[in-house]
Amino acid sequence: MKITFQDQLLVGVWLSVAVALGILLRSSGAATSAIITGAFFLAPVFAYRLLKSPRPVVRYGSMAVAVAWLAVFAGSVLSIAERLYYVNAPSYPTWLASGELSPGESLEELRSHACKGRGPLEISQKADGVFLVRCGLMWYDSKTYIAHFDPTATAQ
Repeated sequence: MKITFQDQLLVGVWLSVAVALGILLRSSGAATSAIITGAFFLAPVFAYRLLKSPRPVVRYGSMAVAVAWLAVFAGSVLSIAERLYYVNAPSYPTWLASGELSPGESLEELRSHACKGRGPLEISQKADGVFLVRCGLMWYDSKTYIAHFDPTATAQ
């Protein structure tokens, strides 16, 4: 595969964004995040070009990269859609939840056992009177519990 001027320009733009973020935010983490994001968005471009390679190993490798990229992209879109639904919808389906809370369970028990290491506890009330308790931010790495009572009232 011949590296074109357009390829060099794409890689250069992402690297310059990474360097600029690293300098402006004085953080190597910001630069690393920009490099990973750039690699994620450039992967299908280069995988598509490698599909035309005469070598079968390169073609199969580029197909594997393309399939993996599509899976990650689809998972990300579904996760963002679930988050938007979680925040904005008037109700939440029980099949997306990890379980239901019983009135005897306290938020401290939940935080110390089932939610341990999953991030902050988020409580929201839906229009149908149901409370959602979520440990973590996004659905794929969190646990969401449905409570048919006010879980903050039992914590007091």
